[in-house]
Amino acid sequence: MVDWIKREHGKGIIDRSGDGLIHWWTHPEMELNNDLYEKCKIVENWRSCHTLPRNVFNATLRDRA
Repeated sequence: MVDWIKREHGKGIIDRSGDGLIHWWTHPEMELNNDLYEKCKIVENWRSCHTLPRNVFNATLRDRA
């Protein structure tokens, strides 16, 4: 059985990290620095937390369709 990945940060930190990455994404002249790298890690952890439930939902939906 696959272990469920735990969220490491609160919602506010995740939201602020996402906002910072959106700013970086829309301004291509910005360089990727350590702060942006940390924001990427925070958002990636949030995404990983939702991998198992998303896969279970998709499998159930396919079975019922």
